Amino acid sequence: MRNIAALLLLLLALPAHAGLRGRCRRMCRPEVARCHRAGFTRASCRRLLMAECIARGATRCLFVPPTTTTTLPPQCHRDADCQDANLCNGLEACVAGTCVPGNPALCSDGVPALWLGTATSASGGYVNIGATLCAVGSALTGQFACEPGTNSCLATQGTITGTIVGSDAYYPRVTFPDGSYCDFGGQVSGLTLSGTYTCYDPSGTLVYDSGTWSAARCP
Repeated sequence: MRNIAALLLLLLALPAHAGLRGRCRRMCRPEVARCHRAGFTRASCRRLLMAECIARGATRCLFVPPTTTTTLPPQCHRDADCQDANLCNGLEACVAGTCVPGNPALCSDGVPALWLGTATSASGGYVNIGATLCAVGSALTGQFACEPGTNSCLATQGTITGTIVGSDAYYPRVTFPDGSYCDFGGQVSGLTLSGTYTCYDPSGTLVYDSGTWSAARCP
């Protein structure tokens, strides 16, 4: 009987708590907007204001701009709270509760080094690729990154070496930590670099994958 009584009390309490959350959500909507305009992320504003509203029984929701006598709410709790999905302007980070802008990847001559695009396998499917690619004389250097699209990547990161022939023919090789590698060939046209690729196992005999690829340089 005690268990049944406890369960009934819990069930009776749930709608009330849900009602508090619903009232606070409506009450806090304009205050979240004010908090966001003050320079904080919507996620941190919503989290802080909702918690205070529920604690007060949904009687008030008010954003108080920070002063020298109040505690500044954090802008962020993790790097993902700050990132704007634009790799070209660098990767933003959360440092001690504050969003810090990223630094765009540049070569030593000041040219943007980051290229973003896709590689499409001859067997179907694609992966998203990104590379910091720098030309020093006729040599290519940089770092390669790969994220799954409709099929998985050979590896997530690799090191780029290679050569340039003339002014627009690029021949980068991406070498992965396990010794496997991919040979790329491409032509530059404006801000776009595209061509074909073939990937091999560490012995250089087994073809893992082949296809076409295209990447655009950050402006």
